[in-house]
Amino acid sequence: MITAQRSMRYRFSFIMGIILVISLTILWIITGMATRMLTEEYITERVEHEIDSLLTELNLDDHDYIKLDEGHTDVVFHHAFSGHYFQIRLLNEVGQVTQSQRSRSLGEMDLAPLDIQVVRESRFKVTGPQGTHLLGVTRTLPLREQRLVISVAEEVDLYEQHFRWFQVIFALFCLTLFIGVFGALVFLLKREFRPFKRLEKQLTLLSSGEIRRLDTEVPNEIQPLIHQFNWMLETAEQRVKRTRIALDNLAHSLKRPLTILMQTADDPELASLDEQRTLLTNNSRLMHGIIERTLRRARLVDISLPGQQFVISHEVPILIHTVKSLYYQKKLEIDLDLKVDTICLCDREEMLELLGNLLDNACKWTKMKILLTIEADDEEIRCIVEDDGPGCSEELIHSLTERGRRLDEEVEGHGLGLAIAKEIIDQLGGHLELGRSNQLGGFLARCHLPKVWDQMGMHPPSPK
Repeated sequence: MITAQRSMRYRFSFIMGIILVISLTILWIITGMATRMLTEEYITERVEHEIDSLLTELNLDDHDYIKLDEGHTDVVFHHAFSGHYFQIRLLNEVGQVTQSQRSRSLGEMDLAPLDIQVVRESRFKVTGPQGTHLLGVTRTLPLREQRLVISVAEEVDLYEQHFRWFQVIFALFCLTLFIGVFGALVFLLKREFRPFKRLEKQLTLLSSGEIRRLDTEVPNEIQPLIHQFNWMLETAEQRVKRTRIALDNLAHSLKRPLTILMQTADDPELASLDEQRTLLTNNSRLMHGIIERTLRRARLVDISLPGQQFVISHEVPILIHTVKSLYYQKKLEIDLDLKVDTICLCDREEMLELLGNLLDNACKWTKMKILLTIEADDEEIRCIVEDDGPGCSEELIHSLTERGRRLDEEVEGHGLGLAIAKEIIDQLGGHLELGRSNQLGGFLARCHLPKVWDQMGMHPPSPK
């Protein structure tokens, strides 16, 4: 199965989700910083206007004593702990406070620490009466030989509370936006990746033999790949077809001269050459058997796509019927004991050739009865072919199973078919066992193949 970590849609959704989270988090932070800055600028500007208003109501008498007409000041400065405060101080040349005047709302506390380095204006944040947080402005002005310092501040706790509520609401908005955008993104990705899902189903149907080409109605980005894949399928199919036709034609073309050789071997004029006649007859019959076997193999394995999967429950009964038709004169009884019902991910043509050779070998030597058993466990699949023929001796069986030996050159009869079967089994990573059947008493061939079927979640196609 395709894991989530290897899925393009999963990786793209994951990356876009991270980008959305980072983007919305940055948006939330920047929006909060901008809102706080604008709020502080608004408060600062209002405090500066209040400083200007206080300066218009401020007088200095002949004795350099400051007087403030509180009757014209804002009423918020008259109520205790109103949240609006001011303090006016007069400093001498050395920075000592000579006079100080506070708003009634401030009480007896100092509003802001003195900073004699301040020439014009500065912003400050302090803790005010009752532990409230204040934001204010201190303005320093030269007055004759002294300095006039005016500090005005405003409580910001209410603004902070509203700001926190704004952050929560905006965070919920960002979360809702993320869910909406990410959900829309996942939906769009699912819709846009639908052709790939359809392509995956078509590949399953292609491997099971229900279709022979992939649909070309796909997005433009993968159309060249699909066209190239279909072209490769067609080329491979035509190549296999030409090879099989050529093999069939070769076998048929050899039958005529071989028949002449066999007739020549029976010529009475060669009766005096008994040894040469016997050699010619035996080799001609051997060649005739090889040609007949080749023709049967060509009929056993039909034209199929390379890589097409082998559906055990569907293909094996058809194969048995074909084999019985090839040996119709023997009236064979071929029983099938099928203990597994699944798809074998081995190549269909290889599996047909493997089982076809094993059954063909059994049909050649059996008296009447053949048993084909297919079973499996967690590690392997086993195909067992038994017959009621004469079987083989232990020495001959040992010779047949020796690794690397050309069986067709060593043993007449069993050799060629078993050689082909053993070669196919070796290519598939399995091994072949030969022996005597305990059930039927004849020859037994048991092939062990790795269990590599049904790894893609596929099921056998419906019977055609």
